[in-house]
Amino acid sequence: HEVLWWGCEGGLSMVQLRLLCLGLFFCFGVPCLATPLPPAGQDIWVTKYRHYFLHVPPGWRKGERLPVWLMAPGSSDTASVFQQMSNAIPLADKHHFALAVLEGAHLNLNVASKGQPVPWGPDDITYTKLVLRNVVKRIDVDLERIRCIGFSRGGRFCSRLASELSSFVSAIAPVSGLRFPRPNNATRPMPIIAFHGTRDPINPFAGNGNPQYWHEPVLEAVQKWADKNKCMRYKEHKMSHTVTYCLHLDCEDNADVILVKIDGGGHTWPGTSW
Repeated sequence: HEVLWWGCEGGLSMVQLRLLCLGLFFCFGVPCLATPLPPAGQDIWVTKYRHYFLHVPPGWRKGERLPVWLMAPGSSDTASVFQQMSNAIPLADKHHFALAVLEGAHLNLNVASKGQPVPWGPDDITYTKLVLRNVVKRIDVDLERIRCIGFSRGGRFCSRLASELSSFVSAIAPVSGLRFPRPNNATRPMPIIAFHGTRDPINPFAGNGNPQYWHEPVLEAVQKWADKNKCMRYKEHKMSHTVTYCLHLDCEDNADVILVKIDGGGHTWPGTSW
């Protein structure tokens, strides 16, 4: 790992630094007690009213640092529905990473126009921090590999986390929901792979959808992220007659920005009828 030197002999790796930051962020004034390890899947309450679902792959052992996928569901979807939609649990078991599936207050994560929250809504950045704090207490986490995967509103929320929690979220994969938050507070380049259908009736590919939150075209949001990541090269790769990879490459810190454009695709999770 890259070492961050503090002008003295020795230093902290980025992993150690983020563990320290998590401790300061989540444990200042709050006892950080050891928590029993979860079963393979468990619904966990982090406040009186807010919970998430944690899945740990079979065979995990204490001391092994796991990548974590933060899963952000679409409007009106529960954590359970998003698990079914994404079919992420078999994938997590096969590739050995943990899932932390979020759930919005009243089933809607707080993200609106320009990738910003509505001021009267719940503080879902604090909620996400509480989830991360709880995950770190229960399992050993590879802090270099905390990703956010979201559908629709959840994709917009991942875009928001890329701006507001970039110290911990290391990459995002929005499906039918990539936005470029304004202002964008990301403190490092953010690797992105986004998926969007050209005939999405809810979040139109060409923009100008719901005026409360969907303004810019998808390609414009992608380009803004590519500019922020200082990408130097662009190319397209046709995967099939309906799927094109739009690749912004040679970006700072290898933070490439990729759009998987699905010609004729609607507002669905790729490969499913959801």
